[in-house]
Amino acid sequence: SSQESPSVSGLGLIKGNVSELTNVTRLPQMQWNKVIPNVGFESDRLLMNLGDEFWMYFLHSYSVHPQDTSVVGATCEYGGKIVSYGSGMIRKLG
Repeated sequence: SSQESPSVSGLGLIKGNVSELTNVTRLPQMQWNKVIPNVGFESDRLLMNLGDEFWMYFLHSYSVHPQDTSVVGATCEYGGKIVSYGSGMIRKLG
């Protein structure tokens, strides 16, 4: 579910919820940010060959909070640690 639309179930690819970013200087976040893959995800097909940390451009105002934290493949910092890649979605689609 989402803080923005609580009655909408979403795609159902990752169980959890989505909320607006808090403790940030600006919304939406529109900037480059350093992404750090979690241990065990270095060989994930979307993260491999990108290194221990890499830069990606972000444009968003919300953060995902999965029930199963084992699907969190990478994080970044913006007002606190946020999920930047959830591998469960790719595994269901792939």
